[in-house]
Amino acid sequence: MKKIIMSVFIAASAFSSFASATSIASGTPIQAGNQGCQLLSEAVTINLSSNVHGAYTCNVANNTMRVATCHQGGSRKQATVACAVVDIVDDNGTPKNVWNDSTCTDAGAAAATPAAPHQFTSSSLGKAYSASTAGGSVAALSLGAVCTSSAPADALLQ
Repeated sequence: MKKIIMSVFIAASAFSSFASATSIASGTPIQAGNQGCQLLSEAVTINLSSNVHGAYTCNVANNTMRVATCHQGGSRKQATVACAVVDIVDDNGTPKNVWNDSTCTDAGAAAATPAAPHQFTSSSLGKAYSASTAGGSVAALSLGAVCTSSAPADALLQ
């Protein structure tokens, strides 16, 4: 899935904005401009593997694109996941980190030690993976619903 997410960022040279996430239709190009993502300089096609669902957002104000994907048959086993920055947004002129879980914070990252790492336990509904062109990393996020469509990935990008 990381290759799928990263192909969006390699193939496009600029990115854009929508108020809500848009489902990724495998093999169907995300158009540049008003028809898809205003900051894309050209159409980008993402080919998702079987049973992988995804969504993307474009944010003109922050000049970023985010992508999240989940697999219908993905593991629903709870696991310890490292906290990671998945987006950086403009908070009234100040960059603000967006973390992969609500329990993850800048203060928690600063206080983390090898004996007390900055991490959380994922939900039993499964995990999705998200990335942003603003920086951060491709990271696991807990799903709020089982991945049977793009809706759970879409919800993570709101």
